[in-house]
Amino acid sequence: MQTEIIGDFEQIKVGAEIEVSGQGIAGMDPHLIVADHVTVLGISTQLSRETWVLTTYMDQQPISEHQPSLKFEIEQISGNTGCNQYGGSYQINGDEISFDGIYSTEMACLAPEGLMEQEMTYLELLSSATRFTLADDVLTIFAGTNPVLIYEKQQVIPEVPTNTPVPSTPIPNTVAATLEVVEPTHSPVFEPPTGYKEYRDSVAGVSIYIPENWTVMGVVNGQYAIFQSYPEDKYAGGGVRESGDTKCDLNLRPSAANVDELIQQWDAAPRTSIVSDEEIVLKSGLNGRRFVIDSMGRAVVLVVEINQRIIKLTCFGNFTPVDGIAQTLRGFEAAPLSPVYESLEGFKQYKDTETGIAIDMPGNWIVTGIVPGQRVGLQSYPENKYIGGEVLEPGDTKCELFTRDDVSARNIISQLRSNEAITIITEEEISLITGQTGTRVELNGLGRSMLVVTEINASTVVLTCYGDLSPVEAIAITLREGQ
Repeated sequence: MQTEIIGDFEQIKVGAEIEVSGQGIAGMDPHLIVADHVTVLGISTQLSRETWVLTTYMDQQPISEHQPSLKFEIEQISGNTGCNQYGGSYQINGDEISFDGIYSTEMACLAPEGLMEQEMTYLELLSSATRFTLADDVLTIFAGTNPVLIYEKQQVIPEVPTNTPVPSTPIPNTVAATLEVVEPTHSPVFEPPTGYKEYRDSVAGVSIYIPENWTVMGVVNGQYAIFQSYPEDKYAGGGVRESGDTKCDLNLRPSAANVDELIQQWDAAPRTSIVSDEEIVLKSGLNGRRFVIDSMGRAVVLVVEINQRIIKLTCFGNFTPVDGIAQTLRGFEAAPLSPVYESLEGFKQYKDTETGIAIDMPGNWIVTGIVPGQRVGLQSYPENKYIGGEVLEPGDTKCELFTRDDVSARNIISQLRSNEAITIITEEEISLITGQTGTRVELNGLGRSMLVVTEINASTVVLTCYGDLSPVEAIAITLREGQ
């Protein structure tokens, strides 16, 4: 069946039966039309106007107050399983429907009982969909001939006009009014969670609690810190992050001036989408925003303003402990904000004289093969150590920094994915100390390597490293426009 969109309508050229609800078309039977060329109200448009709430699945009732929901957008779906946010894509062809690439956040919901089982069943049934019907504000999705999911249109509660007069009862003059003394409200008292330790940034005046067995690394006071649930050297040689492992980036100086600007940056990124966005109240009483972001990998992002700064906590991997950590973000009196970037302790800066792009590296590393505006080599060993081209010894690292104006960061990642000689081990978004994002890829070609791609001053910047990969991320996050 061929279709084309005309405004809010679909032009459908068929030689088959079309089921239509309503008054029918041109006086024909309102329920069944056989035609070669008819125009009907676009089903996609009808679906996308509403939020659909599940009422029945496989002849069962969903858990009260935890009913899954479904919302259609242009070729995309989103919703809530009753526990987690989910999304994916869909296709409609006549009364046929299919859902692909379904994903969800990974929060564990232990109550009420059976909620996680409901979520699992719901997503499985959604993936099995083959056709649907829509009539009288009821959406029914079938798997084969079986109706497996039945939704109703979410009812919208009308708003009360603001100018509606509120009736009042006058107090007779002869009766003395009694005044009620209301106790003043107090800010909530913060109590550190048991089994957690505090990380404090004295420059930003920001405090956060993380589990006692977590590791802190990559600290740049007033700007950045990394928290992870596993030892610092666990993935030194690369490898896929194991289930249960969590990594969080605390960005104390992102490039966005406010939350709306941050959302604009995400919207402008071609491979980034906002899966969910909700307001939360932290234990300190501060208001924050919690986002689930899909950008070549899933991340939970908590954004809050502390001491007139936008603070961003971005977490990857196992999301179970993330909300508990994010809830502890709070402020205290900070040192004056310095506008000057401070290098990591023990690091030195390299700055390209033409592009102005800068990067920090350990103080004992050397710089080789400089071509201003194009490339530079960074290495942890003397320049003449491997004159004969020997294999790098354990502990030695070599990096090459390239600046490209002829290709985008997105195209570079696409080229890696399509190269049959390369195996991508991991691919994830990382936060740089400036608040910009980059893509970190571990790959195996003629050997293990790590690549970080970002865009600075309208140029694509690529850092490729070989050998010992343990120091690479601490170096890569310092990529920035030099001062």
